[in-house]
Amino acid sequence: MTPELTQLLARLLQPRQLEALDAAVACAKARDEGLYLVGGSIRDLFQERRPGDLDLMTEGDAAPLARAIAEATGGDARVYGRFGTTAVFLDGHRLDVARARVETYARPGALPDVQPGSIENDLWRRDFTMNALAFGLTGRHGDVLLDPTGGADDIVNRIVRVLHEGSFEDDATRILRGLRYAARLNFSIEETTRHLMRTQARYLDTISAARLHSELTFVLEDSSPLRSLEEGESLGVLAAIFSGLSWDRERSETARLLETRVGADEYPRRLLMLLCCRVAAGDTGALAERLALARVEARLVERACAFVTGAGAAEHLPPFERALWARNFEHEVVETLAPLVLPGLVDELLAAVNAGSELTGADLLALGVPEGPQVGRVLRQVLLARLNGSVASRDDELALARRIIAEGGLGRTED
Repeated sequence: MTPELTQLLARLLQPRQLEALDAAVACAKARDEGLYLVGGSIRDLFQERRPGDLDLMTEGDAAPLARAIAEATGGDARVYGRFGTTAVFLDGHRLDVARARVETYARPGALPDVQPGSIENDLWRRDFTMNALAFGLTGRHGDVLLDPTGGADDIVNRIVRVLHEGSFEDDATRILRGLRYAARLNFSIEETTRHLMRTQARYLDTISAARLHSELTFVLEDSSPLRSLEEGESLGVLAAIFSGLSWDRERSETARLLETRVGADEYPRRLLMLLCCRVAAGDTGALAERLALARVEARLVERACAFVTGAGAAEHLPPFERALWARNFEHEVVETLAPLVLPGLVDELLAAVNAGSELTGADLLALGVPEGPQVGRVLRQVLLARLNGSVASRDDELALARRIIAEGGLGRTED
């Protein structure tokens, strides 16, 4: 396997990555330190996928090694503190350099206490077997693949397997990470791991709002979010995050439709609305706090829940009144939720939300309407006529405005 990994590195890494990796090896040898390629980089090589960021591990101090690599390659080294991690940035590429460590958890959900350790210690502290691999680049394990947990076989067999039974209790964000790995890589979650996800999902309650927000954002922005959400629903993970969070086949269908209509940057926000839309309207504030939602996210979630709550009654309103109801909501809320809860009325509701008068205040001033609130009143009456279908063109609107003015209807609003 080792010669194959070496060949895969040469074939799959981009030239600047290879240059940086060669420089890292030379710097580690000069410092007489063991250096390893670890984690996702090895997993990608096993699948013959080009690694993105390269993950390096040393049994020495990571910061001086990273600075030496940066100096040798003309890159920029940055140190991130608590966990002894550093990164070297080089022409759009990134090498993460970390010190091998041992982690202990004072309580479920706490950030770990960290001590320097061996490469073997480091591999056993990881989340899943597929990430517990290391390829020795220098030192005592040079040209050796370290695989103490059977991760290589699990990658070949496309399996997500947790390392130990207390893993999710220590850090329940690993549950969301496991869902994401399975979805993105098209892996199956091993049965014991599924059982532990289901029975230990309650430990998500120990995770801070900021970390939950971060991990949920990773899920929604990943390449296969629907499978993650479907698995999360089946295992009770979503409800463990917050009561009322849920997912179903209808929402997956709606999401697939939306994916063809909205941009990639917008799509995760639409998924967030779909995920949260069945939360009780009175609980949206608590949900926003639990997930540390940004103000704009919290507003969209609140509006999504209000739309779903009101949809049943709106379905039975006369078309004109239903149009007025729809205009209380933003276009993106209607576009996202109407296909789910009012599928036969999507075009009608979007037309209502997007409808607007072709007249402007300047048009009305030219017709003799005094500047002030009367202009807005006439424009509102014209817009209402647009919505109920009694006018259909700019000429129709002008004619209606003239009638309103002639009849002295400047001081009232016709609903």
